[in-house]
Amino acid sequence: MDKRIRDRLRRIEKMEIELLSDEELINEKKELLILIKAVQNELVRKMILIAAIIVGLAVSLTGLFSYPSAPMLGVVLVFVLLFIASIMIYYQKNSILEELYKASDLLTIKE
Repeated sequence: MDKRIRDRLRRIEKMEIELLSDEELINEKKELLILIKAVQNELVRKMILIAAIIVGLAVSLTGLFSYPSAPMLGVVLVFVLLFIASIMIYYQKNSILEELYKASDLLTIKE
């Protein structure tokens, strides 16, 4: 989906918006809004995943402090790595959303 969004953004940047008819402009905006909603939904799912990882990390830290052992330390490290990876993915999706908003602004300004 990211590739499709990037292709759409490149196409919007290369378009000569002044030459588009009102109907074409409205269609482009609708398609862009659909992509924005899809990315927003994806971000909400990522936030739920991050919240679940935080809960798992808290539980595993509690277990590590209650009963210090090598396997419990491994579980904590796995949750930390999952947390870092999910935050990185969230910020990548957030940057895509910002680019979509910029493209939407570009289409709105050219009316």
